[in-house]
Amino acid sequence: MRLERPEDTGPQTVSFYRSGIVTKCLRCMLESERRRGTLAPEPSAADSKQMDSKLLLAQAKVPVLSNEDTALLVVAALLCFWLWLLVRRREEEKTFQRPTPLSLNELGRMVFQAARSQDQRTWRALFLNGAEAAARMGQDAEQWLEDHSMVRMADLLEALGQCIPPRSIYIGCENQPDGRCALMLRKHEGEEFLVAVGRATQIGPAWRLIEVG
Repeated sequence: MRLERPEDTGPQTVSFYRSGIVTKCLRCMLESERRRGTLAPEPSAADSKQMDSKLLLAQAKVPVLSNEDTALLVVAALLCFWLWLLVRRREEEKTFQRPTPLSLNELGRMVFQAARSQDQRTWRALFLNGAEAAARMGQDAEQWLEDHSMVRMADLLEALGQCIPPRSIYIGCENQPDGRCALMLRKHEGEEFLVAVGRATQIGPAWRLIEVG
């Protein structure tokens, strides 16, 4: 069969003519593949209807959560997250060991490290605890504990850290004439200087801070 190309009537006629040739070529290719058996046959109308019924049945079996069910799932997830945080906090508390500086120089080194890293837990552990404050101060222990709350201690640690320039080196800790102890540090350039910490005392074998400033 010979295809007669129509006269050129413009871009639309040429485009329609070419699209007709492409369509015929595609149909010939599909027919050839079906004859060879490499292309699966098209499903019949009955098969298509059966497949649609199976899809509808599968969608109907999928459970749909109501608003109450969704709210319960969210609450359960939040409770699980809260329990995870609680267990993790207890594990961290068990692994943390209170530092026990056996000398004033060792106490100063721990203060220096806590100030550089802003380690609030170690910083608070270097002070008297509730039992030690009660044994040493008696009735004044309650007021002392209020003055050394976590918020107050965090402010003191931040202020102490600002007094230590970067790349400073710890040399030692010395008692001053006014009864306070001070960190002896060396700057990166080699200049030595003092940073006042506060008052310290010995509680049993360990040294503890009593007052900062």
